[in-house]
Amino acid sequence: MQLIQRIEIGKEEKEKIIIVKEEVENKLDKADKKIEKLEQRIEDLELPCPIIEKIAEELKQELDENGDESSQILIRQENLLDLIIDALKYNEDIEIRKRYFKAGIIDSLIYIISTYELDKISMKHFECLQSLLLKKKEIILLFAESNPFPGLIRLLDHKDEKIKEEVFKLLGQILIFGVDKTNVNKPCLYFDAIQVYGGIDKIFALILNKDIEEEMKQVISMIICLLFTGREIANQQIRQELVAIVKQMIYDSDDEDIKGMSVILLAMLSQNEVNHVEIMKQTQFDQIDRDIQLPLTGTEEEIEKIKNKQESHCILIFTLLYNISDEDLRKRLIQAGIIEVLLKIFAIQDLNSISKPYLLAFFTFTDPYNSTVSQLLLTKQPFPPLFHLLDHENEEIKRYALLSIINLVRAGSESTPITSQHPYFVEISTIGGIEKIFELFKRNLNDKTDDFPKLDLAWIIQLGIREEEEQVVDPNQRTESIKDRTAVLIGNLFRAQEITNTELRSGVIQHLKSLINKPEDWIRTESRKALKYLAQNPANRTEIENDGFTIPE
Repeated sequence: MQLIQRIEIGKEEKEKIIIVKEEVENKLDKADKKIEKLEQRIEDLELPCPIIEKIAEELKQELDENGDESSQILIRQENLLDLIIDALKYNEDIEIRKRYFKAGIIDSLIYIISTYELDKISMKHFECLQSLLLKKKEIILLFAESNPFPGLIRLLDHKDEKIKEEVFKLLGQILIFGVDKTNVNKPCLYFDAIQVYGGIDKIFALILNKDIEEEMKQVISMIICLLFTGREIANQQIRQELVAIVKQMIYDSDDEDIKGMSVILLAMLSQNEVNHVEIMKQTQFDQIDRDIQLPLTGTEEEIEKIKNKQESHCILIFTLLYNISDEDLRKRLIQAGIIEVLLKIFAIQDLNSISKPYLLAFFTFTDPYNSTVSQLLLTKQPFPPLFHLLDHENEEIKRYALLSIINLVRAGSESTPITSQHPYFVEISTIGGIEKIFELFKRNLNDKTDDFPKLDLAWIIQLGIREEEEQVVDPNQRTESIKDRTAVLIGNLFRAQEITNTELRSGVIQHLKSLINKPEDWIRTESRKALKYLAQNPANRTEIENDGFTIPE
């Protein structure tokens, strides 16, 4: 009996296995058919140009006064738009999109937004545009070449707020990708094209609209700043309103991207003298000085409020000075006491409470390098507080502190004879600075830093419209490592003076020699200078020349 039962159970299990097998085979068969369909669909998506051209022609049909016929045309067009959207949904190939451009799809969509009555233009048209443009620089600029501006500008009168938002986003993408990264202060390429169709006035009217949402106001502000890069905003009311909005973004936003964007926008505006004067007029430097001096005391909420205001003030200072050679403004701020307050914070405040904005504000007094400003900074005894910051846990803060030290030490190097010992060596040695520099060098921090790129146009582009582009070596780019920077600093400080530690002497000199032919201007130039300074001492010079090496000019 038991044997019979086992046989019966075995049969049942076998039947179950067969059923499961058949189910799996059916599923696999269906999966294979789905794959075939998907492969066929991919082929269909990459429609031959004649088919795409036919779709483009149908999209370009005129709407007549006959309501029924127009409705039928719109329904048919909506189906065609869905076909394009579905065709490109899972495909980000730029070359395929170029075929759509070539076949006339973009021209047809531009025709629609330029000629159809506004109530006949729907979000479906924008969904189709988005699927074609992909937020990719090459495609966006190709779209701009087709002159979509008359259509986009007239859509700013559309009753659908969502469509208006999409128009502004698209304009923002065009303007951002149209910025020349080699010269971000170059006037906007599309200014005339937008102005001639009344776009500037429409955008101005919207920024003055008190009912507009804050987020949209920020997007419109970005567009105006990009349009007026290097240009005067002649309309005083708009100029005042825009500066106030962008400054408010610095002080009120908790979003780092928004703060970052406002920094760039304000910097772009300030490239024009009239706009710069307006920014200065709305900046109360005495109040900034008083606020930065406030001690971080009180309840946790009160401390946070004080710190946020101080950080915002520092970001504003950074914005006014970064990449701008304004000696008078720097001297004015130094005389107002800003530097002394920052140095006091660096010296006595808990290191964990010192954030990057404080360092950025100080750093912009040392860069771009200016001998007069640097000499004025050196009268404020900056080295003890700055070297104190090298104990900070935040690597980014250490890097900016080190950069500031290098720029100030450079002032000492360039203001005294090359054959003399560095004027600040003893002071820095007394506070333990030499040991800290050697420690940083020995830590072998060879990772390239990204301090400078992130202070540039990338802060705008990272707002969700980043473009992955081929990386090209830029000789003006600063990407040297901590090890590179400390080697340069040691070379300056040990000018005409022996590095007595033979291991360190060899390490520093060999590292400097490895940098003299780097493509980046700063490190190539400074490493050569550092070697020349060290060579003023016989022991150092012997180490430099021991393999027949000659310091290049």
